[in-house]
Amino acid sequence: MLMGYGFMDAIMYVAIPMMGGGMGAGVVPLSGMYAEALHVDAAGIISRMIPASTLGNVTAIVAADMLAKLGEVKPSLSGNGKLMKKEMEYAAQQWSQFVMGNWTQALLVGIGISMIDLNAVISAFSVTYLILVLVVVGGVALGAGIGGYFVGFYPIESSITAGLCTTNMGGTGDIAVLSAAKRMELLPFAQISTRICGALVLVVASILIKILF
Repeated sequence: MLMGYGFMDAIMYVAIPMMGGGMGAGVVPLSGMYAEALHVDAAGIISRMIPASTLGNVTAIVAADMLAKLGEVKPSLSGNGKLMKKEMEYAAQQWSQFVMGNWTQALLVGIGISMIDLNAVISAFSVTYLILVLVVVGGVALGAGIGGYFVGFYPIESSITAGLCTTNMGGTGDIAVLSAAKRMELLPFAQISTRICGALVLVVASILIKILF
């Protein structure tokens, strides 16, 4: 609202698509939901949501790298790849290490080639839009870090898995974010955050679309 973009548009077309769980699990069902409620074409809705999802994904990856560097400067905030101060994730870690060692590079190439719609990003890009994306990513990461600290998680790992991995492009975004943060062993937790947040956002969106429009 302060940026002049519009409160409802910022929530429904920027924040929610960024946190909806990617394209297939987020943007696509959201567009159908919006189209039915607003009696418009779903294709037009998708074209408005794709830039938010894409820019959110890129911003989350950059933020993950920055949080990794913060962990090096402030070791007390980081578990160096461990989410919890209790030892509970050993089995999941073993599986994720297998995936990381065999499939990560191929998946990252696929993300770069097929998942980023540069034309949509360029057409929607503006300083205002970029600030909105940064606010969403920063707010989610900060909130997750603070919340994680109070329940016994390391703040940086909590910010990455429960924060940044909810504003990227789903499962492929999780891999890119964790790769940038050098914490691929957290993939099982990132996947849980992505799917739970995506489902909750769809429910919230179905309510808000009837209230705000």
